[in-house]
Amino acid sequence: MIEETYKVSLFGESEETECKHHKTPSTHTPPRAEVKKWMIPANPKFYDLAGCLNKFGCVYWRQCFNFQTGDIIYIYVTTPECRIKYKCVVEGHDLPFSEENIIDKEFLVNPEDFEVSKQYKRFIKMRLVSSTTSDKLTLMHLLENGMKGAPQGSINLSHGSYAELLNYVESNF
Repeated sequence: MIEETYKVSLFGESEETECKHHKTPSTHTPPRAEVKKWMIPANPKFYDLAGCLNKFGCVYWRQCFNFQTGDIIYIYVTTPECRIKYKCVVEGHDLPFSEENIIDKEFLVNPEDFEVSKQYKRFIKMRLVSSTTSDKLTLMHLLENGMKGAPQGSINLSHGSYAELLNYVESNF
């Protein structure tokens, strides 16, 4: 079950879970004026995010939440690092699977996961803004500053309940 949780962190929830409030999966994000800030987990056991960002400076990611172009995404790298390591900006949202997504293939630990990813309806393209190895962004410090637990999915840091955490992350990145 833990491994499946990590796959959800990497690939997002299944369409059944993603769409529990909708009869069919949404393929577009409702427009909004404000830029949101998010945290998402990435598991090196399933995907070599560092390798992809080092080689291309961007990554295509399954979109399960209403990320929008211009949003900021902090990427929390799970065990063994357990820290926020990357800050990215969303350069495109609601993108269908295309040949551009093929850049991810070499970075998947299990190549069969690439075939599975082709069926998803929405992707975002994230461009790396910066990276850090700050010890202040480890899980222990994040928990001391408003995080409720290790992230198991996307967290909207712009939501008022995460104001302390967002302030802490931005001041230490």
